[in-house]
Amino acid sequence: DLGLDEAVYPVADGTVISVQDGAPENIPFTLPQLRSPAEYGGNQIMVRLDSGEFAFYAHFQPGSVRVQPGDRVATGDILGLLGNTGNSDAPHLHFQLSDGPDVFTSASLPFAIDEWTLTGTVSDEESTATTAVVVNLGTGTASDGLGGTDILAANEGVAGGAGNAGFTGSN
Repeated sequence: DLGLDEAVYPVADGTVISVQDGAPENIPFTLPQLRSPAEYGGNQIMVRLDSGEFAFYAHFQPGSVRVQPGDRVATGDILGLLGNTGNSDAPHLHFQLSDGPDVFTSASLPFAIDEWTLTGTVSDEESTATTAVVVNLGTGTASDGLGGTDILAANEGVAGGAGNAGFTGSN
């Protein structure tokens, strides 16, 4: 069951280059009033992978981030807990692989997922389901204003059916 409080792991070994923590948890299904683009990711982590790319993870729970800049991370380490911070109206992980450390100026890079499990779907007719997981894979512009991929995990009703995570194209 993917949702609030789930651990988030690094996609590969690397070094943490930036961390932002302290953004409050949002009220579900209500977009917050943000003051600047720096707040879009809420509680967030940027890791420079040993391969040279940059992995960005956003929307962690307040106080759950377990790493600091300069820390070495490996697959299997816990970065923090899935949350609903920043430009987010439901708990989800925003993940972006890019060619630079600035998510607004670097290019999003394609990536492959070795293994995944579909835990459920929601049709438009079932948009009031109590549990939904929608995964959008690829590069593009996500509904939270950041390029990359959103993985939506909601434990309450989800409006909008299977397209809810908001993958809207390529950049």
